[in-house]
Amino acid sequence: MKQRLLGLALGGAAAYLTQKLLPESESWIRQNFAGKPVSLRGGVASAITATACSAVTILARPRIGLAATALTAVSAGAGYFDDMDQGRHDGDHTAKGLGGHLGALREGHISSGLIKLGSIGAASAVAATVLPHRRGMLGCADWVAGTVLLAGGTNMINLLDLRPVRARKAVLATSIPTLLARGDASIIGAAATAAAAGGFSDDGRGKTMLGDTGANSLGALASFGAGLAMPLTGRYVAAALLVAATLASEKISFSEVIANSPILSRIDAWGRPDGV
Repeated sequence: MKQRLLGLALGGAAAYLTQKLLPESESWIRQNFAGKPVSLRGGVASAITATACSAVTILARPRIGLAATALTAVSAGAGYFDDMDQGRHDGDHTAKGLGGHLGALREGHISSGLIKLGSIGAASAVAATVLPHRRGMLGCADWVAGTVLLAGGTNMINLLDLRPVRARKAVLATSIPTLLARGDASIIGAAATAAAAGGFSDDGRGKTMLGDTGANSLGALASFGAGLAMPLTGRYVAAALLVAATLASEKISFSEVIANSPILSRIDAWGRPDGV
């Protein structure tokens, strides 16, 4: 309990200071879904907070903390690279989704999105080695499921970042149960919760956005915590669901699905003053 409270307190302080002290940059200005200018500053701040919070966990759990920090930092860096590239290496058409990036590759273009996916995939494979696993061939299967969980979870949070605070709420829905779990997962859950909560208000009011930088870093940290907390059966189920959802996102719009569901749309609107 003390570790959880300390983690939340330190994470909250880090989030507050980062949000206050991080300067604005014109290169971070983007258009949101409504065509209004919005800053990536919130995403950069969340990425810094998530990386810093995960680094602090090294003091309590060195092996787990190092894995969490590496995964979060790589995801943040890859996301920032993609945010700054803005499709310059996509080729003749803007590459969207896994199919778009693979299509660009077939045309001889290595998109920033593909580099991001590869970087996060590699970092996930390394981080998955510290997740609980069995011995022998079953352990290899557990590692593969863990890799899919981490990479898929990181990407899924990014896919949800199409409306204010939608991605942050998805992170909190993952990290809060992890925070309440027993064992090492709780300190990672505390770090992810603090990082996602910081900047929530500015995101909800449409002043800032996560972008790939923030969404990937928060998604990576939350997914790692979930991987530590859930049983092996849950890991396999979650990995399968993430693969299915990722493939489905190539064909359907999550925003339309949410908009057509009264319950989901109400949950989605929470945290946004205008309800949009």
